[in-house]
Amino acid sequence: MSKPLTRICQSFFLTLLLLTIATPTLAQAEAQLPANVTEIKVAGQPEAIGRAVGETYAQQIRAFHPLFLQLAARENRDEPAELYQQAQRFDQFIAEADRAEMRGVAAGAGLKYEDVLFLNTFYSLTQTAPIACRQIALWGDQTTTGQLLHGRNLDWRQYPGDPLGRNHLILRAAPESGHRFIQLTWPGMTSVLTGTNEHGISVAFNTLAPTGKKRQAAEPTFFTLKRVLRDCATLEEALELMRRSTPYDNGSVLISSAKERSAAVVEIIDGRIGVRRPLKSVDMIGNANHPTREAGLVARNYGAANAPICDAALALKGPFTPERVKQIMADPRVLNADNLMSLIFVPAENRMLLGVQGSPAAKGEFVEMPLFELQEQEPE
Repeated sequence: MSKPLTRICQSFFLTLLLLTIATPTLAQAEAQLPANVTEIKVAGQPEAIGRAVGETYAQQIRAFHPLFLQLAARENRDEPAELYQQAQRFDQFIAEADRAEMRGVAAGAGLKYEDVLFLNTFYSLTQTAPIACRQIALWGDQTTTGQLLHGRNLDWRQYPGDPLGRNHLILRAAPESGHRFIQLTWPGMTSVLTGTNEHGISVAFNTLAPTGKKRQAAEPTFFTLKRVLRDCATLEEALELMRRSTPYDNGSVLISSAKERSAAVVEIIDGRIGVRRPLKSVDMIGNANHPTREAGLVARNYGAANAPICDAALALKGPFTPERVKQIMADPRVLNADNLMSLIFVPAENRMLLGVQGSPAAKGEFVEMPLFELQEQEPE
């Protein structure tokens, strides 16, 4: 084993110990959140936002770094220096605001920029995929109020010491330029896998399998989704931003708009963008981990657009309350054993239901949390 990898492995058990004893933040204590969740409110210029996160979560971020470097080295069979070179290829495609935020995280946590860039491109470097994520958006006749509900199961492989399951972070951002948004993430990881903004635009990512085709570097998809939350107020704005982009990571992204009571699925395959709209006959749309013919992209292994989550919802029979959407997310046709988080956005009621305490999460207790403070909400 090379010396760099030896040093990483020697720090492995210390890293797990640090993650286990990480001290909850004041925000966690005040909000009575589950023990494995903290939250932080940040505002201002991107670098100031990043520095606040870096300073608050310095211990966890410094523990994440060697752990994920070891995981990537093992997954890719690459030396750390090679991984950093690969991460650097993505840097020029990331928006300057997001690079500035990562510089702030690095300064606050006492790391180098390259360390934080690596953490935020870990998924793109390794393609370590969520195994079977599921999402659904319902509105109109399918909900008791007619308002839109967005359910999301995040399924992810377990890493040694369960660093993701132990360190959920709710980041509430009010950038100086752009819309306020909330992202469900982990300390030091500034891009968006799941989130919602003050205009009721919600996004979440499900993986689609890599095709094996060699591609040039581009913007990591999680950063594209962050721009959607920061810049878009309508569904069409979000879809147009996705069409103008060439996101790197293959995925199926559900984008919902609570104000418009509508949603669409964006499928990304090797930088190509396809959009699938809901059927006119039913007020719902869902996605899983397979491409669909309805999105219009040439792909292998197409799956049915309704499978499995809309099929489960139709079998359970609406209309649905937010609490009943939990039944959809926990349905055996939908739920995966590695379900790390289950979440239901209820933008019209300014709340979300968050499940991170069970194994799988959708079978455990959910906590109800507000989305935006009243003075932060956009007037109707």
